[in-house]
Order: sequence, then structure tokens, then C-alpha cells
Amino acid sequence: MLRSSKKTRSEAVAGQSSSVNTENSPAPSSAVGAVEVMDFGQGPVEASRHVNPDGSWGGWVATTAHVDNTAFVSETAFVLGNSRVFGDSRVEDEALVFDNARVQDGAQVAGEAMVGGDCTLADVRVEGRARIMGRAHVAGRAHVLGEAKVGGEVRILGPAVIDGRALVKGKVFVAGGRITDDAMIDGDAVIRPGAVLDGAAEVFSGVVTGPLAPSTPARDEIEWVPGMTEAELLLEDASERDHEDRRLESAPDRFRRAEFV
Repeated sequence: MLRSSKKTRSEAVAGQSSSVNTENSPAPSSAVGAVEVMDFGQGPVEASRHVNPDGSWGGWVATTAHVDNTAFVSETAFVLGNSRVFGDSRVEDEALVFDNARVQDGAQVAGEAMVGGDCTLADVRVEGRARIMGRAHVAGRAHVLGEAKVGGEVRILGPAVIDGRALVKGKVFVAGGRITDDAMIDGDAVIRPGAVLDGAAEVFSGVVTGPLAPSTPARDEIEWVPGMTEAELLLEDASERDHEDRRLESAPDRFRRAEFV
């Protein structure tokens, strides 16, 4: 849990002004842009309160981070490190965006979700106690929730649902389907729409196109399914990775943390 130097996470936000009683309270013009030194658990950080598009108080945003004026940050949420929140994206509840994470294209981070590393979220929803880390790229109306973790160089570019205690890492490509329970997907596996990975399923390579049979031994390879559609998806993913590599070469790393997935 994040804490200020003197107050709990909730008090750090609510206690800054006795005139602020609800999330919809207008932010006094004198407080707009005011920078304070706070300690959220990683040492002193210069931060200021975000003002939401409706004029209400938002959460704390480090001076090293950026949140567009059109984005929403709840009073109890935090945007720290070198992270960026663009457009009409939303950081709700007690969510945390940090490191070099990018939240864009209307993406939503809610609950107690944490989004960090060098990941990018675009047009997705991450909630519950989900974690998105590493250099993961999550887009295409995907939904990550529960206690699911996504990291490594994973690419999720479709309306997949990842929940439960699922773990997705490595260089996995996900175009759809559902990954749930204690399933673990790693290596260079490809998960296509219609796939269902649940229970204690483990996949490390190949393509999954439908429900994984319960009798499939752990660490078995799923046979590749040929076809131009898959080839086109993989070519698009390769181009996306090249672009991300070039962007990251110039990204500051003083707030970068080790991956935990």
C-alpha cells in the first residue's frame, strides 16, 4: 500500500483540503498546479493534484509524470514515475500507474490494479488486483482483471479476457480468447480467438485456437495452425515490437523497476 510521509493512502488525498468532501468537489483555483513533496513509499517525490475535466479533485501526479487535462484520475489513484496518461483515459479507484507506463486511447485502470514497467495500454480495461508490467502491450478491448498478471514482452491485440490468477509472460501473442484460473502462458505461444485456457493449463509454444483439452499434459506444444491470417497477425506484431524498441531506446530509466512476473 502506498503511504505519504504522515498519512494513510486515503488521508494523503482527502486531508489536503478541509473544504474537499467528495470526489465531485471543485478544486480551488489557488491549489491548481500546486506542487508538494510527498513520500508514497519510495522516497520523497514532487507531486501535485490532478484536476479532472469536470473540475473535481483528482489524485496525485508526480511532476515527472504526465496526465492530459482530458483524462480522469480519481482522488485515491496515483500516477508516478515517468508514466503517461493520454486523452480520455481513466485511472480510477485506488489504481496505480508508474514507471514508464503509457495509458492511452480511452484505456481504464481501476480497482487496485497496478500498471508499470514499460507497458502500454490502449482501449482496454484493467481492474481488480491485476498487474501489467514489463514491456507488455495490451490493446484491442482486452479485459484484464482478478489477480491476473501480464508481463515480459506480451502482445495482447484483441478482445481477450484474462482473469483469475492467470499469468501471461514471455513473448506470447494473444488475439482473443480467455485465460483464467491458474493458467500460465509463456514462451512464444499464440492464443487466438475462441481459445479457452483454464485450470492449471500451461502453454509454452504453438498456437491455441480452441479449448485446451483437460488431458493435455503440462508443457505440451500445441500444433501450429497454418494460414495467411496468422501470418499477417504475426507480421503486424513484429512491426509493433520494432517501433516499441526504437521508442524505448530514448526512454528515461531512473524510475524503472525490476519485473515481478
